[in-house]
Amino acid sequence: MIQTPKTGESCSSSPGILTVSPFYSLLFTSIDRSRQGNTIVGTTDDPTTLTYNPFPTEKDVDWILSNLKKYIDPADIRVRRGDVLAAWSGIRPLVRDPLAKNTESLVRSHLNTITPSGLVTIAGGKWTTYRQMAEDTVDAFVKHFGLEAGPCRTKELKLIGAEGWRPTLYLPLIQIYGVETDVAKHLVESYGNRAWTVASLTEVTGERWPVRGIRLSKMYRYIEGEVRYAVKYEYAETAVDVLARRTRSHSLATRDSIALSLFFFVFYSLRCTDW
Repeated sequence: MIQTPKTGESCSSSPGILTVSPFYSLLFTSIDRSRQGNTIVGTTDDPTTLTYNPFPTEKDVDWILSNLKKYIDPADIRVRRGDVLAAWSGIRPLVRDPLAKNTESLVRSHLNTITPSGLVTIAGGKWTTYRQMAEDTVDAFVKHFGLEAGPCRTKELKLIGAEGWRPTLYLPLIQIYGVETDVAKHLVESYGNRAWTVASLTEVTGERWPVRGIRLSKMYRYIEGEVRYAVKYEYAETAVDVLARRTRSHSLATRDSIALSLFFFVFYSLRCTDW
């Protein structure tokens, strides 16, 4: 911290390493299962250095698999390296509380601190808690400086795609556009009411069923209309934008996703942009 240099660094970099496998969730209800039907297993908390593009090593993957073996009966399933469809890594900030007596302890959530001079600092956190982080920071300002403010209103603020959303929104999507049931559910879960726009950008399959929506890979529910939507409405400019930052297909099965999705990406994106 700038105003209290003796406290040392407030953040420590820690890698989050995750592997994707197809069927372990059949045995564990506590293991995270992705929306595309795979099982996500991780992670480690070893210290790491900051890099622009972190990636998991074979040592990281082996560590996860060796620990997973402790919880799976080999009579049911053998945990094998070949079952890992994909693996990826990210760096998360873990925070040290400068006011805590135990300076070695790390906080996994975000942390607000205020110096005697009134410098408010927020550190840590993650993308999925950005709203709560902002609320806590503003509340800290209000309380410390005696400001007047009403209750936070962002908790009830609807995000893009939430207006008119309902659990059964996928049903008329099936009826009107003729997309497969699991694809329709995926579009509604991922895009909310903008699933209608995505569906309108799909092509006719040439089959009796489904009528529209060509899958990028037979393994997953991503369809070609999502590529068009990403290019037209979400400013996607590269294949990585679509594969990694829009559909997340690159995180599910490296071989199939990259090969098939990249082909479809080039094929379809050239129709809706002048690249």
